[in-house]
Amino acid sequence: MLCIGDFFSFNMDKINIHQNKLDNEEELSLEALEDHLTNSLREKVKLENVPIEEMPDWYGKHREISGAIINSLVEKVESFKLALAKMRIRENLSEEDYQKQFFSIGRIERVALGAHEAWNKGKQLGQSGTRGVVYGVSNDPFCYKIIYNIGKNKEAKQEHTRKEYEIQRYLKDLEVKGVKTPRIENVVNYGDYMILQMEQLNAFTVSEVIDFGAPMPKSFNYDVSIDGLESYIKVAHNVDGKFLDKRGRLRRGVRHYDLHLGNVMIDKETGLLRVIDWDASIYAEEDHENIALENDRHHLEEARFNIEHYLNKKKRFEG
Repeated sequence: MLCIGDFFSFNMDKINIHQNKLDNEEELSLEALEDHLTNSLREKVKLENVPIEEMPDWYGKHREISGAIINSLVEKVESFKLALAKMRIRENLSEEDYQKQFFSIGRIERVALGAHEAWNKGKQLGQSGTRGVVYGVSNDPFCYKIIYNIGKNKEAKQEHTRKEYEIQRYLKDLEVKGVKTPRIENVVNYGDYMILQMEQLNAFTVSEVIDFGAPMPKSFNYDVSIDGLESYIKVAHNVDGKFLDKRGRLRRGVRHYDLHLGNVMIDKETGLLRVIDWDASIYAEEDHENIALENDRHHLEEARFNIEHYLNKKKRFEG
């Protein structure tokens, strides 16, 4: 995982030489993020002690908070690039050490600039509850999920974020009957927030099709897609011991635990399904009473019923 905190601590004794250059930089924390909100919202938080996610017009604050995170990260990366360049001259930093550190910050910079482009010129592709939003530019291979663990229960939110990243990376090579989860390419993790650079899908959620009138792809095949989804989740659960890595070793089972129709997407070209948003997911050994297992099975039955009902209704209407 690309953790910007790890880079900042890398060779920190030398970077501290230039700390006076960086002392005025704002730390990305709950307080710093709140400073980027409107005065009225900040005063309401201060006077009424109301959690940020319960504020009026919370939805409208996603873009503001995301922009504050992305812009602060871009500025911070620029400052460290400058510090690294000065350190190269003043400390006679070897070319090998310089390239190693420059490569590390360069990868973080690409995520930051990509996220800025998506936020500034793209559109909002999705939302993860009250603590995250996804932006993307059309035809770009990547989209960017900006997650912020602020407000009440921050520690629990950070654990959910860490596990979402971990499990989605864990599933990156799993594909069953054409069904898979979008790949995570990179991540910048800085405690209160995380930016995930992910494969951008050319797809609608099943909910967008059934509930909001998005067109069902002509390539969609009910039997193939539902069978693929059920098979994919069954393998991921690892109930039958079929979840293997590339070397044939048995892997830990995982439960999605939030497999509603808004978290299943239909590829516009192939009609195949994609499983997204593993925010609530857990490992099988944590599911002591199989509650999450049964939750996934219930949602699969619900998906089967709702999609079939939609297709039958559509067929009668077209008639």
